[in-house]
Amino acid sequence: KVIDNNNCEQVCAFTVAESKCTLKLDINKKQVVCHDECNGALEINTSGANGITKISWNNAQYNDLFKIADLCPGTYSATVTDSENCLSVFTTTIDNPESWSISLSADRSSLFINETTKLNLISTLSPEKLATILWKSDSQLSCLECPNPNIKISDNTVFEVTVTDTLGCKKNASITITVREIFEVYLPNILNINSQNGNNIFFPKGNHDKINIIKKMSIFDRWGNLIFLAENIPPNEPNFGWNGNFSGSKVSQGVYVFVVQAEFKDGSLKIFKGDLTVIE
Repeated sequence: KVIDNNNCEQVCAFTVAESKCTLKLDINKKQVVCHDECNGALEINTSGANGITKISWNNAQYNDLFKIADLCPGTYSATVTDSENCLSVFTTTIDNPESWSISLSADRSSLFINETTKLNLISTLSPEKLATILWKSDSQLSCLECPNPNIKISDNTVFEVTVTDTLGCKKNASITITVREIFEVYLPNILNINSQNGNNIFFPKGNHDKINIIKKMSIFDRWGNLIFLAENIPPNEPNFGWNGNFSGSKVSQGVYVFVVQAEFKDGSLKIFKGDLTVIE
């Protein structure tokens, strides 16, 4: 009803047709595979829309895009509208997978040539999610696919390992093992004849660049009896050393005496003497 200034009135009737909003969204989501990667994706499909649909994201760089890729973990929201101003609002999350890490340590980080030590792989990855371990190095490793290989080196060496989980995610770590400098001749003072981790053979160690040959290596018991003799042997070679045996049997624990004569590259000779304690 409409009334003017003269109190004249007019009544009319009309019907407002209600527009039905039938806009629906189907959200297809691809999650990130590995921790902190940015390879997620979202694809928004619409149905029941009236006319043209538009999409507006919380991140404006994606506006008007119904398919977005290379997404990092996080929360994404958008509003979709059609020509009748029907709208649908959604929020979804790209999850960040569990983080894990690896590192390396060594029982000894500095070795004499031909000495052995063990590398240790330390990982926060649960065992059931571990797929593969692969070591890479030009030096000697006792195994390439185990967590704790034994190694030998002849020069400063970088050992690298790659660990892959069941999703195909990879982590890398490395460690440098150095050669101990020996300027003359190194001779240990303890021999553990039952050891399984080295130190069970007595042999001279030295710098190949300076030592020509070990002319003679003698071992005496406490009474001065010669129980081992090796002549003209190379340094750093345990195969030419003394394993604590005499006449086919292990010697008794105690203190023995060694005398080693080394010939250097310059032709000079030097004699090294000392006590050697044998233990079991």
